[in-house]
Amino acid sequence: MKIKLFALLGLILVVSMTVLSVFFRGVEQGHLSFEIAKALIQLGLVAIVGTAISWCVSEYQHEQARMDKARDHKQQGQIRARELDRQRHEYRDDLLNKTLSRTVSAYASAKRSRRLLRARVGITSDAPGLLTIVDYDHYMEAVNDAQLELESLKGDVRTSSVAFSKSTEIAAWLKSMEGYLGSVVKEYEGGRHRVATEGAGVRFDQFEKLCDFLGKAESGNGFKEKVVDPFHFIQEAIRADLLHPKLPK
Repeated sequence: MKIKLFALLGLILVVSMTVLSVFFRGVEQGHLSFEIAKALIQLGLVAIVGTAISWCVSEYQHEQARMDKARDHKQQGQIRARELDRQRHEYRDDLLNKTLSRTVSAYASAKRSRRLLRARVGITSDAPGLLTIVDYDHYMEAVNDAQLELESLKGDVRTSSVAFSKSTEIAAWLKSMEGYLGSVVKEYEGGRHRVATEGAGVRFDQFEKLCDFLGKAESGNGFKEKVVDPFHFIQEAIRADLLHPKLPK
């Protein structure tokens, strides 16, 4: 475009000078016709130069406007990117906090049921350790709710794995917890009728899973190894993510 414009202006100049030279050929210097021709040439040059300068200024202004627009567009893009990044961090923190809170709640519910049921059957005393249907129903309901919540959390972690630096490990730990509690509930489903038919209760050690669930949380105990330990691993992993807000790639 620039080359075409200057070529056109040059052509106009050449044609103008050619026409003037034809019409004012032989005119003596100082003559009125000579002065008229000189004035026309000067006017033509001024017009051409003025047009060229005007075009250059216009091009400069257009280029500046284009650069300003591009700069504004870039700035707006950066602002949108920062806002999106902020929202992603807020969403991630909210997800991590909710996951941790729900895990703590489910774990606390299972542990509370375990502790209270231990007291009810008299494990830590000289009581015969009888399990009544009222206690069995009540506390297994809470354990069942905890197991269902942990199962739901496991699925949530898998579908939102990008938010967790150790999503695979956390899902595995949740699976360990809910799987163990599920086995206790499954035993309850199969053995409840035995307890229901005994008004005075049934010795709790007749139920293998329940016996382990109520046993002392030490090395070799299933509740410790499959529920307590995984729970603490999950806590540590999620809290580490909360302290390091950089999103995983």
